[in-house]
Amino acid sequence: MKNANFTDEMTQKYMKFCYTCDDASKCTTEEQCRACWASFEMELEKEVCETTKFLKLQYA
Repeated sequence: MKNANFTDEMTQKYMKFCYTCDDASKCTTEEQCRACWASFEMELEKEVCETTKFLKLQYA
């Protein structure tokens, strides 16, 4: 069962981050992919925080 969850996670992250990435061909190993995904996730979290902060300033 663990393998199925791992495959699902890899597929979801590939579709979320790699599908639209111009540099996706440069990631040739799983470690490179995971490092890249981690950097994208941090950027997304920062954007979400900024968006939430802006919306609270406008509407709260």
